[in-house]
Amino acid sequence: MLGPYENYNEIYKNNMISKELILGTQEYIQPTSFHFWDDKEEKMYDVKEISFDRKGMPISIIVFTNDINTETEIKSYLEGDLIPSTGIYEGQRKELYYGDIVVCKFLPGKYRVRVVYWDNGWRVFGVSTSEFENNSADMVFKIGNKWEEKKLFEDYKKRITSQLK
Repeated sequence: MLGPYENYNEIYKNNMISKELILGTQEYIQPTSFHFWDDKEEKMYDVKEISFDRKGMPISIIVFTNDINTETEIKSYLEGDLIPSTGIYEGQRKELYYGDIVVCKFLPGKYRVRVVYWDNGWRVFGVSTSEFENNSADMVFKIGNKWEEKKLFEDYKKRITSQLK
């Protein structure tokens, strides 16, 4: 279970996850699961446990390494990103996390690739929270995430930016 939330803005400043995101997801997800992106190793891990100090700041993150029975403690948590689960599962029954890149087959046209984010509910650009959640189980498919698929994410940002102009 997560500790006090007062200092989360500082923890998440690098990947734009805020205190409001964590607080907002608590009503949807109990308990919240996380991934951890290690900037040094450029590798994604499943989080087993997070330990906090008295001020609510993480002092260590324990992640699973190669298999579910092996765990490693990472103390340099600021050299990576803590990524919350959405609690939503996509068409292939994979759990979706903040920053996942998905194909939304319910969207018209050729621009169906989107990135999952929080805005008073989990959603993708141009789609309401309820529309995203209602279509996720059958019409949304994960193809990567913004940390491991950097080129795909950069292409997505360029395309979305050009559509907004």
